[in-house]
Amino acid sequence: MVTDVENVIGSGLQGVIDGKLVKIGNAHYVLGRDDAALNSVYMSIDGQHVATFEYRDPIRKEAVEFINKMREAGVKTTLLTGDTLSNAEPVAKEVGIDDVIASASPSDKLNYLKSLDSDDITMMIGDGINDAPTLAGAHLSIAMGGGTDVAKASADLVLLGDRLDKILTARELALRTRKIIRENLAWSLGYNVLILHCSRRPRRSLYCGCGHVSKLYYCRFKLATLA
Repeated sequence: MVTDVENVIGSGLQGVIDGKLVKIGNAHYVLGRDDAALNSVYMSIDGQHVATFEYRDPIRKEAVEFINKMREAGVKTTLLTGDTLSNAEPVAKEVGIDDVIASASPSDKLNYLKSLDSDDITMMIGDGINDAPTLAGAHLSIAMGGGTDVAKASADLVLLGDRLDKILTARELALRTRKIIRENLAWSLGYNVLILHCSRRPRRSLYCGCGHVSKLYYCRFKLATLA
């Protein structure tokens, strides 16, 4: 039976089994050192290294195109990860991400977001528990549909289907919508300015007279117009 279970966010998990402290997580948390192998998780019992688990985290096939489209649009991309720099840098290089912030705890990610220029508009995309604070702190946050409930609850949008290219479609739609709104506002403003200008001009009256010789009468019509 496992007791005294503790989840150290961004580092690992520990608990007591048969009176022995068992840890599983990154090298710094489990072994007290940072010389971790690529894509590895470690396990220790009472401080003694007993196992290493290697994993592969495949890159989404649409990720490269997504980053390229963002760069073309003038959007700077940054990878915020709790993983080590040795694991994060190859991924960022392969995909084309501009900057990497590695070995970051949830608070480190949020602090990075707060350190950006106040004029910068930020968008955060995440799927894990560790991403929740940053998702909540970004101007716009998107959680992957297959992510944790905490991440989805902290995000503004949830991406169904987990396809990054849908974000590009949503961005294009948002830009077109903004353009239409601005055009409508411009037309409305122009119309109201014109009407206001005309309403303040003095009215002029135009008269025309006509007579019929045989009936000897005169009629006058008054036409009020706006100059």
